[in-house]
Amino acid sequence: MEKINMELERERAESKRRNALARAQAKKEKSEQLFALRKEIETRKESLLAEIEEKKKDETLSEEERKNQIQILRKEAKKLSPYFRREKKNINTQCRFQSRNRHFLSALDAFLSRPPMWVVNLVTVLIFLGIFLYFGIGSGLFSPSSGSSTNLSLFFHGLFVPDYDLFFGTGNYDFMQSVLYLCLQTFGIAFVGTLFSAILSLPFGFFASKKLFGRWSYISMVLLIVIRTIPEIVFCFVMVRITGFGPITGVVVLSIQSIGMIGKMYSDNLDSIDMTFLEALDAAGASPLSKIRLGVLPQVFPNFISTILYRFDLNLRTASILGLVGAGELGRLILTYSANANWPQLGALIWGLLVMVLLVDFCSTKIRKHLV
Repeated sequence: MEKINMELERERAESKRRNALARAQAKKEKSEQLFALRKEIETRKESLLAEIEEKKKDETLSEEERKNQIQILRKEAKKLSPYFRREKKNINTQCRFQSRNRHFLSALDAFLSRPPMWVVNLVTVLIFLGIFLYFGIGSGLFSPSSGSSTNLSLFFHGLFVPDYDLFFGTGNYDFMQSVLYLCLQTFGIAFVGTLFSAILSLPFGFFASKKLFGRWSYISMVLLIVIRTIPEIVFCFVMVRITGFGPITGVVVLSIQSIGMIGKMYSDNLDSIDMTFLEALDAAGASPLSKIRLGVLPQVFPNFISTILYRFDLNLRTASILGLVGAGELGRLILTYSANANWPQLGALIWGLLVMVLLVDFCSTKIRKHLV
C-alpha cells in the first residue's frame, strides 16, 4: 500500500510539472504571436500612411479621385484596430485552451490534472444560486406581503389537515361529491380518451411509416404534426363551446390530442420492424391484412401497449388540468376552492389526485416491465 501511495505521489508531482510546462509553453507562444501581430499591424499601418502621402502628392489624379482613394485607405487603416482586438482575443482563447488541455499521457495523468472538485461544486452552486436569486427577485418571491404569507400558512395547514368528509363523501357530502368519485371520474376520462385515441391512431401510425408506405407517409406525418402543435388547453377552450361543460369534453379533447403523439410513436415502432418476415409472407402469397397480422403486429404489439400506457399516464394528469376550463369536475373544484380560500377542501382534492396518479404510475410501470 505504501508503494502504491508513493507511486501516486510521484505521478501527481509529474503531472503538476507537465501542467506547468504546458502553461509556460502556451504563454511563450502567446507572447510570440502577439509580438508578430503587433508587428504586422504596425507594418500595415505604416504602409497605408505612406500610400496616403503618395496619393496626396500624386498630381496625375484629379482632386475627386485623390479624395476617394485617400478615403478608402483611411477606412482600411481604421479597420486595423478592430482586427487587432479580434485576433488578440483569439490568441488569448487559444492560449487558455492549450494551457488547460495539454496532451495527457494516460488516464491517471488526466485524472490527476482535473480541477479540484470543490471548485467545480462551488461554481455549480453559485450558478444555480444566481439563477434562483435572479428569477426570485424578478418574481417578487423575497418580498411577500403579509396576506400572502398568511395564505401560505393556511394552505399548508389545509394540505396536512384536509377535509376528510369531502374525501370519503361522508357528513354533509354524498358520494357523488366526494374526492373518490371525482378521481374515478378523472380516471374514466383519461381511460376512455386514451382508448379511443389508441384505436384512432392505428391508421395514422401505419400510414406515417416510411418503411411501409415510403414517400406517401409524409401526408400522415404532417397531419400528426398539426395535431401535436395544438395545446390541449387551447383545444379544450374550443371544444367547450361545441360540446359544453362536462366530462364528455375531456374525453373528446384527449381522444383527438393524443392521436398526434401515439400515432408518431406507432410509426417509429413500425419503422424499426424486421422486413424479412414480410418478405417471407409476400413470397408465400399472403394478403396485405395477413402480412400485417402475422408479420407486423407480433413485432410491435409490446411497444404499442407500452406507448398506450405512457400516454395514459400523461392523459391522467392532463384530465385534471382540463377540468380548470370546464372539462371535468376535479379541476373545476380545485380552481373554485383555491379561489375561495377553502384550504381543507383543496387539500383533500390534492391528496386524492396525488394518490390516484401514484397508483396508476405504479401499475403501469409493473405492466411495462412484463412487456419487456
